[in-house]
Amino acid sequence: MVTSINELKRQGRKRRKERQNVKEIILQSPENGLLVQKLIPVAKQVYAARSEVLYSVSRLVNFIVIYSCRYFYYFVVKSLIKCYRAYEARTLLR
Repeated sequence: MVTSINELKRQGRKRRKERQNVKEIILQSPENGLLVQKLIPVAKQVYAARSEVLYSVSRLVNFIVIYSCRYFYYFVVKSLIKCYRAYEARTLLR
């Protein structure tokens, strides 16, 4: 069956408009109030590591003159992640 170009365009616009609509799914919380009980210690470690990284970066910025561009954040974060992984590997080996 042959479909006209205008009909194809109309269908495409309709599909695009439907994709833009956000369909929210409301999740019910579990009875104990926690989604995954085992992830609580991991979340605490991640938060502590994040705090340590932010503290270290703020101290580093006070001692080093930094000239930045729009790609600065990407490179700094990438190098900090490498340093943190190396530090974490050293502490795990102890």
